[in-house]
Amino acid sequence: LKLKSGHILLVWNNVSSKGHLPRHPLVAAISTDDCKSWKYTKTIRDKGDTPQTKAIKGRQDFSNFGICQITSGMVIVAMEHYYYTKIDGRRRGVADLDLAVFDEKWLRK
Repeated sequence: LKLKSGHILLVWNNVSSKGHLPRHPLVAAISTDDCKSWKYTKTIRDKGDTPQTKAIKGRQDFSNFGICQITSGMVIVAMEHYYYTKIDGRRRGVADLDLAVFDEKWLRK
């Protein structure tokens, strides 16, 4: 995504495997030199990084994300948060929509 500053924002799952698992952490990076380097990198979502994700035991994935920058300059990353939980005494897969909201200044700290 080309930001209002002219810098480039990239978001990806920081994993490499044949089964594409696990799908975390979800990472963002900014290039200030037209994609020659990516020196500003931060994890924006990972297993166990919020009270909600800490309460979940077992596999968690953050994937199928979309990114945009709104007029205030804030970046919104919407992502699917897939995990297993017990429903009616049975283990079932659940998918929630999670949001991460930040600005370029936070990412460059």
